[in-house]
Order: sequence, then structure tokens, then C-alpha cells
Amino acid sequence: MGKSLLFFFSEASFLLKDIFGILMQKRLEKALAEPTAALLDAATPDTWVAIKKLLVQETQTVKTGLLNAVSGFEMDTDEKESMVSNLCETGKRVIEKKASEEANQALIRMKER
Repeated sequence: MGKSLLFFFSEASFLLKDIFGILMQKRLEKALAEPTAALLDAATPDTWVAIKKLLVQETQTVKTGLLNAVSGFEMDTDEKESMVSNLCETGKRVIEKKASEEANQALIRMKER
């Protein structure tokens, strides 16, 4: 019974780490999506500088939250780096998706004229 209980807690710990990672990715997506769309819609000369600053700031905030959330788990450095890398990739994907959406909208508006 002791081994099965240990296995259960080990699996539960693994699942919780994954859940924290997914929740933080969703948090980052939410933090970036609307502000990025607004910045792209405004289309000022410093739009991309502002988007990069937003990306770095929000990624750092969520990264800190993630590392604090998983600090109680036994994790090796590679596992933590992988989670942080996934967050960074999520942030980049959100920016790319919003840029693509805005470009498509601009194309549609130009075709309508």
C-alpha cells in the first residue's frame, strides 16, 4: 500500500505541475491578446517597440508567478527551463496570431474599398 500511495502522490505532483504550466500559458495569452490587438489597430510608428515591451513585461510577470507556483515541487533545472521556454513560445505565438489577424483585417478593408 505504501508504494501505491507514493506513486499516486508522484503522479498527482506531475499533473499539478502541468496544470500550473497550462494555467500560466492561458494567463499570458489573456494578458497579451487584447493589448496587442489594440496596439496593432492604433498602428503608431512605435507599435512594434511597444508590443515587444509588453511581451517582455507580461512574460516576466507570468514566469515569476509560474516559478513561485511550482517552487514547492521537486523539479530539476531542465524541467523549469522547459516550462519557462513554453511560456516564451506561447507569448510569441499570441503576438504572431494577433499580427496575422490584423493583417488579414487590413487586407479585407483594402479589398472593400
